[in-house]
Amino acid sequence: MRKFQNSKSALPLSRGNAKEGEERAIDKIFFLHIPKTAGSAFNLAFQEAVPPGRHFEHMESRRELFYSIISDGKPFYASGHFPFSRVRDLVMRPDVFTITIFREPLKQLLSHLKWVKAYGRPDGEARRRLIPENIAELSLALWETDLNDVARLEPILASPTAISLFDNTQTRYMTRSVAGRIGEEQGRFSMGHLKHFDFFFVLDDMAAAHVRLTREIPGLGQIPRTNEAMLSETIDLQDGRVRAFYEDFVRFDRQLYNNARRRSRRRFLGLAEDETQSV
Repeated sequence: MRKFQNSKSALPLSRGNAKEGEERAIDKIFFLHIPKTAGSAFNLAFQEAVPPGRHFEHMESRRELFYSIISDGKPFYASGHFPFSRVRDLVMRPDVFTITIFREPLKQLLSHLKWVKAYGRPDGEARRRLIPENIAELSLALWETDLNDVARLEPILASPTAISLFDNTQTRYMTRSVAGRIGEEQGRFSMGHLKHFDFFFVLDDMAAAHVRLTREIPGLGQIPRTNEAMLSETIDLQDGRVRAFYEDFVRFDRQLYNNARRRSRRRFLGLAEDETQSV
């Protein structure tokens, strides 16, 4: 595999950027996939970047295979919905190139809500059998509720299942699974854990990130334009009460997102703070 190359517009893609001109082969890649951050499309770009049969997605549901492929010494691309605490050792390995993506918090939250709500469709019984029973029950409750009706929505989203799915999801994935709401401590940990990743960016910078990665990873393909929305429902964020309700669920995600955007633009992408390059 090709080695790291320095860039005039950004720092070398190496953990800590400790030595000018340091080279390291990128032949083992792990993507920590936070839900609803365009990760499924991102996965597809890596299909030709690793040998045939060594591209693995959604490994959170195939953990025995996951632990086997990351320890067999062969090149791989693996992704999955894992909290940082469960893959910390993998992320810290010097031979593994690690990536994650963040999304504007309200967009991520509302996309996630609609995704789960869509499982509650009257004709969705077969699909609901594929998900845990508690999430299936939540999807049915959400299906009966207008996402603008925050008075009805509030007790539904106060359930332990809903909190585990929707309360500061991006922060939760960047630290560890905790019972109940995310707090200040988890918020600090999540931002501190950014330094352990070799590459991270926000979804609005996908195009610039793809250009940067293409310089370093042979065989990296295009990221397809996909629309995975399973439910069309307009949420009126101009209504102050509605917006305040949802903002309460992303308080720490917003801090993490702003921190990650600033750091990735400076460290990896060579973008000014006000520049956006959407895919």
